[in-house]
Amino acid sequence: MRSYSIAILFHCDAASPSLLEQLQAYRQQLPFAALYAYCNEPSDGVRLALQKMDVTIRVDSSGNRFKVVRRMFTETDADIFVVVGDPAYPALAVSSMIHTLVESGKDMVSAYVEGKACAQEKACRSMCEGLYGAAKHATLSDFRVFSRRYVKSFAAFERGFPIELEWSMHALELDIPWAERPCEHARAFVNNSAASYGQRSSLARLILNLSARPLKWFGIFTALFLTMTLLYKLAFLMEHLGYVMPLDEPERALGAASFAIMALLSALAGLLLHSLSHQRRELKRLHFQQHSTL
Repeated sequence: MRSYSIAILFHCDAASPSLLEQLQAYRQQLPFAALYAYCNEPSDGVRLALQKMDVTIRVDSSGNRFKVVRRMFTETDADIFVVVGDPAYPALAVSSMIHTLVESGKDMVSAYVEGKACAQEKACRSMCEGLYGAAKHATLSDFRVFSRRYVKSFAAFERGFPIELEWSMHALELDIPWAERPCEHARAFVNNSAASYGQRSSLARLILNLSARPLKWFGIFTALFLTMTLLYKLAFLMEHLGYVMPLDEPERALGAASFAIMALLSALAGLLLHSLSHQRRELKRLHFQQHSTL
């Protein structure tokens, strides 16, 4: 591991004694790694203890995980990035995760708790499987190891999803090599960003489906509009056969023309958004491939 520079990034609300113990454990496990702690304003005693362990302190009181991750990935540079969202994660697991990243040529390795998946994680796993055709255990894991090209190609834009789910969707969308490893932990992966996600999940999922699979959904709308157009056309045929229809002929003609126009617009919108989505994905893939791998 000495041939690779390693940056270990901690994010916590406050610098507690448990954080100091965990930082010391990571320092003993990876003595050549650079440690960074992103937290609220620490006390003088905690700051002095962190400085003795050669830990770089970055003060952040925004409470927004997207902003913190954006700072992490922008302000630091290394060949391998380790993101630790909870000080309780064991330091012994990080060596095997880095070994998996290097030896198997992956760009992301995430840890997951066996048999401990919360309802939100199961819902996110099902959504990713429906959108990208792949299911992963650790869609909301905040204990991950990244390669440099993953970190430098990831855009931390808020779309209404937790940042951990954005990591997973970025890898699944671009087909980035991703491995998972089981990890012993006291609880399942639940954090503030994942907890607040449930309040806006319906709207966020709708927007994601329309942006990720526009041709599928606008194709459904086009089929519905064409069906309504055919029903109005059928009304003309039924009247010709002698049936009494509730709508007059001008109303039926106007309805058929309206749904035909809506079907045409829906098909054109689906094709246009599909081409834009494909172009955006290819540009992201091109930017990802410009960075050198391990």
